[in-house]
Amino acid sequence: MKVLIRVDRVAAILAGCDCYGDLIAEIDPADFNLDERTALANAPEQDGITDLTAPFAAPGDYPRPPETAMPDVRAWLRWRIKCASLRERALRKQRAAWDEQAEQYIEYWSQQPLEQFVRKDWPAIYYSATLPNVASQGPSLPEREAIDALMRIEQALAPLLDQARELAEERNQAIEQRKAQQEAKRRDAQTRRAEQLAQWVEERMDENAKARFKLKLLPEDEILDTIRSDIYRPLDGFERYRKIRFDDIEHSDHCTGSQSLDCDTDEAKQLSAEQFDIYRHIERAAPEGARLKSLVHSCACESCNAGLIRRSVQVVVAVGELLFSREYALDPK
Repeated sequence: MKVLIRVDRVAAILAGCDCYGDLIAEIDPADFNLDERTALANAPEQDGITDLTAPFAAPGDYPRPPETAMPDVRAWLRWRIKCASLRERALRKQRAAWDEQAEQYIEYWSQQPLEQFVRKDWPAIYYSATLPNVASQGPSLPEREAIDALMRIEQALAPLLDQARELAEERNQAIEQRKAQQEAKRRDAQTRRAEQLAQWVEERMDENAKARFKLKLLPEDEILDTIRSDIYRPLDGFERYRKIRFDDIEHSDHCTGSQSLDCDTDEAKQLSAEQFDIYRHIERAAPEGARLKSLVHSCACESCNAGLIRRSVQVVVAVGELLFSREYALDPK
């Protein structure tokens, strides 16, 4: 059979040899003892060549490969025998650690509330039952490679997992029920909204609009505009808030005129006496049930940093299923 070995370059040159690097040697397995043949059998093979230089996988603190000056198959076999022994020892130690971890896991989690086995990870909307694996709350699961330890844990905690699945299913059914209720409420709200719009057209709009509505040619925005105009008619005498534009700001001489503003809106924390007078007048004239909120709008030029601040009052009115909002200026003219 053919085996791949390696001759160390430095050792070969120092020994006066010019043959080094990866070499293929032909051997007869019958010339080797049982341990050596076992090492041959366990070495990986590719394209009919057994690779005695192949590294061993973790775990294991392995010795360095042999650095021979001459082709030496037995040196490589001895290295592989040593590595195999160390790997088996490391695996036994690792399995023992996994077994101990499994015992600790079972002992701890079998005493915990059923809630610990039920979770809903974002973005999932449904609950599932799983073995806990949160190290901060208790022992974590062994690694995926610890198949036997994981099977022991699953068998030991199977009754708890079954109960947790039942609890998860109950919660999922409750979620479905809430979703159905919310959907029913949404459909009912849509129905009431449609009826409200139809009633408004019938009672408040002209024959042209009624005819278009029957033929489904009347834009909904047109209906909403007439409702909005009717609602806010008591406030027609007040100045509407106008957004800050680039030309509203007194820019510095070195402004590039890029027309770019950085704007923000927050709830106003303070009003001047004049602004508050306007606020109170709007409040008294606003439709019944209206909700008012004073706002402060600020914009700054991104080029020269010149800025402007304006204040407004937002008037929100609910009409059946409809919600309207309009802003009025609080800054005196």
